[in-house]
Amino acid sequence: MKHQLLALLLGSLLLLGLPAACADTPTMTVLMYMCGTDLQSDCVNDLYEMCAADIPDNVTVVVQAGGASQWDDSRLRANHINRFTIADYDFSDVEVCAWQSMGAQNTLEDYLTWATSTYPADRYMLIFWNHGGGSTSGVCFDETADYDGLTIHEINDALYNFTEANPDFHLDLIGFDACLMATYEAAAHMQYYADFMVASEELEPSLGWNYAWLNALGENPALDAQGIGVAVFRGEDDLAPQAVHQPALPGDAELGGEGGVDVCNDLQGHGFVAHIINLCRSLRLCPRSGSRSTAARHRSWAGRRRRCRPEA
Repeated sequence: MKHQLLALLLGSLLLLGLPAACADTPTMTVLMYMCGTDLQSDCVNDLYEMCAADIPDNVTVVVQAGGASQWDDSRLRANHINRFTIADYDFSDVEVCAWQSMGAQNTLEDYLTWATSTYPADRYMLIFWNHGGGSTSGVCFDETADYDGLTIHEINDALYNFTEANPDFHLDLIGFDACLMATYEAAAHMQYYADFMVASEELEPSLGWNYAWLNALGENPALDAQGIGVAVFRGEDDLAPQAVHQPALPGDAELGGEGGVDVCNDLQGHGFVAHIINLCRSLRLCPRSGSRSTAARHRSWAGRRRRCRPEA
């Protein structure tokens, strides 16, 4: 009888200990800001790739999809903002909101406020999806708003305002699934809000990243930001090799540090030159020891950047 009681007590202790063990793995919210435009079919395919991934319970993928006059998936409404999560291998909690320009700073701020309050987490990453025009024109060109796009300075200002209102908010990683966004200017701004930036110096294929990289979080829910960046590139291994481009910046350029980036170019499985930039250590022009208000001084440039519709 004593042995039975002891076994029952040990079993109870083990059961009580399970939640504590699960709590050791930090929660993460992956913020997907996806502007469809003329790439909406590729956007939908990437959403299906996310649905096919084994996403662990501690990770929530939160999508805002807009900027398109049509969608190949009937659950997404054209000329509206669509918000939902990726859960149980499908779209979940789909919410259709009134039209907003995906190229407007206040739309990004509104999304960050909604997503982080509805799906709070210990860790965050933010990914922009669409055309990219580099330092000159930015990213996410909304075809329902005369191709209005988010400039680097508008992204900076949105993140600045949001972090001022939410001082504990910080991004493990910020990504640009778009062409031409691995520029010094982008990194110089993003260093105040994220530890790592994943972006391409060159043109991306229209289908963008392979979101099978989310499986890496299923295999290791506590994977760090640099490990996630590596997984992004490993997820591209099944893409046919395309033309190899030389990087615009040499390895010892002003992105700084030995080798310039922590994980350098992977040219074999990609049609573009991509970098995982350690924003904590790589930049020389704007050291992180400065205040975030340093980034705000870049606001005076915002009106001087020409927005243009990118080539398809």
